Amino acid sequence: MTKYRFIMYAVIASLLWGTLNTAVKLGYEAYGVASTGDIFIFAGTRFCLCGLVMLIYALITNPKSLDVRNSIIPIMLSGFFAIILNYGFQYLGLKTTASSTTGLLKQSGSLLYICFSFIFFKDDKFTLKKLIGAIMGAVGIVVLSSDKGAVKLGFAEILIILASLCIVVSNIISKKAFCKVPPITFTGMSQLFGGAVLVVLGMIMGGTNHISVDSQIPLFLYICTASVVSYCFWYTATHRANLSNMLITKFIEPFFAAVTGAIFLGENVFQLKFILAFILIIGGIYISSKSTVKGVKV
Repeated sequence: MTKYRFIMYAVIASLLWGTLNTAVKLGYEAYGVASTGDIFIFAGTRFCLCGLVMLIYALITNPKSLDVRNSIIPIMLSGFFAIILNYGFQYLGLKTTASSTTGLLKQSGSLLYICFSFIFFKDDKFTLKKLIGAIMGAVGIVVLSSDKGAVKLGFAEILIILASLCIVVSNIISKKAFCKVPPITFTGMSQLFGGAVLVVLGMIMGGTNHISVDSQIPLFLYICTASVVSYCFWYTATHRANLSNMLITKFIEPFFAAVTGAIFLGENVFQLKFILAFILIIGGIYISSKSTVKGVKV
């Protein structure tokens, strides 16, 4: 597998994740998802199905990979951060935040990791270019959160940033565990665990499952299919390459979120602050990538 294939996998995953921001918002409307309990059940159902599909695939292709007795704790921790916290925060935030804005805010955790990746992995070195890139990205997020010159981070935006931090923690946990468990098996089990917890939490909160075969089921099938494919591509790439390289590539996600948000939700992505934020974040990606591309393992 070559460096360019890693990048292609990461871009495909980012494309799908960008479209999922819009698809989830469309799902809220199509399925009448309103309360916090409804949101948790909607998210949990998605990940339970995704996890089952991945585990069935693992069972068919490599039955021995399902022996994870020595990796239960990393799997549960990944499910806790990547599914329960990340998507709990993200789905709640998406209720009142534009999908294009969400796509940008979700890069905040990645910016921090790119600067301090050397703490977690020896082959990820700290450089000045990484620091400059992260600062540019952080300024971009501040610009995005500004309103008439004043920076305003509402509760929904804070939830999205917390979700971003959680997914970075999960990526660190999963990459360290991939030496013992294949990415597909690890991802399937963590998603099944996290999804089940979200469903239970949603039921405790009085939520209802509004998904049925006669109510826009193709939309939900797309959400699940895009989730499975994106995570398979993403974890295959991060299994073999430096995590900071892949997270830099992931910054293209806001572009896809903005395009689909504009097309399907009518979101105005041509506001000056959005354009400036996008330029700053993409510029930060480019500068950071110039110091890390040599670190890719092939």
